Amino acid sequence: MNKIINYLFVGGAMLLILTGCMTSESGEVTIQNADGEVLATTSDFAKAGLEYQKQTEQYAIALTFKDENMLEEITKSHIGEETNFYLNDELISSPRINMAITGADFIIAGNIDEKTTEQLVDTINNQ
Repeated sequence: MNKIINYLFVGGAMLLILTGCMTSESGEVTIQNADGEVLATTSDFAKAGLEYQKQTEQYAIALTFKDENMLEEITKSHIGEETNFYLNDELISSPRINMAITGADFIIAGNIDEKTTEQLVDTINNQ
């Protein structure tokens, strides 16, 4: 009987550890303006993909909004401003919006390391 209780305790502890690991891997992706106003969150994206751009030898993230008009609304109302892409509390990229962008698809690129791009892509795709 004690062996069974010990196995249940150890099994339960392992389940809690594994659950904690899975939870810590998930996160929140946000796009914010310079004032910290949240313009979009993880749930606004339909999908994300990892790309490697040979010309610049940098990683990029291909993103697709669920709402095809959302990208245009964000970019149109923030022309000339920087937007900040966050994964949890870590700033990933701060592109400047030069013009309104139509459609649902866009790419963020720059000095983003492979691990960070993979985490961001996984966060969006596993929501």
